[in-house]
Amino acid sequence: TGVQTCALPISQARHWYGIDLLALLGRFDEAQAELEIAYQLDPLSAIITEGRGYLALLRRDFETAIRVYREILRFDSSFHKAYASMGRAYLQWGKLSEAISAFEEAERLGGATPSVQAGRGQALALAGRTGEALQALARFESLEQARWIPAASFGIVKLGLGDYDGALDHFEQACDRRELAVAAFKVHPLYDPIRSHPRFQGLLRRANLLP
Repeated sequence: TGVQTCALPISQARHWYGIDLLALLGRFDEAQAELEIAYQLDPLSAIITEGRGYLALLRRDFETAIRVYREILRFDSSFHKAYASMGRAYLQWGKLSEAISAFEEAERLGGATPSVQAGRGQALALAGRTGEALQALARFESLEQARWIPAASFGIVKLGLGDYDGALDHFEQACDRRELAVAAFKVHPLYDPIRSHPRFQGLLRRANLLP
């Protein structure tokens, strides 16, 4: 029998190349060009449109990111990833109540991933709701007895709590585990509070994310 192959849609290939490689290397202009081609090829793809918002987030253009996510929700109000992404953009923008609401809506729609719960925990911590943020950490510790929880999820909540050493402990563990979050260490605004820390710079070197 012949070998069956599955051709990858050009729009998807352009999207992945732009957002999962170029953007994470900080080559934002090139990533933008690839995403625009992907969008022109498939303008109805919610995930490609979400990628355009994510790139705006990485560029610290939070207002544009929010606008893109709202565009998605006009067509599909049940797309939980748009709410989760909106929560991250609001969080980095400093609009904490809006961030918490967006994360909660993402969870309500079925997107209660560790990443989303970590984002909500960080927002709660930054909003001064320390007890609820600590509850999020305790929930992770409980869940970890039965399932895998990324170390980065713990670190994100601890960033919000201002426990930078604790956060770095978890990010180093994430690097040891080769977790997906490590790929965004170089460019994501989430890590700006510790970006100049020697330990974080060491993580970037370990992950080959420095020039």
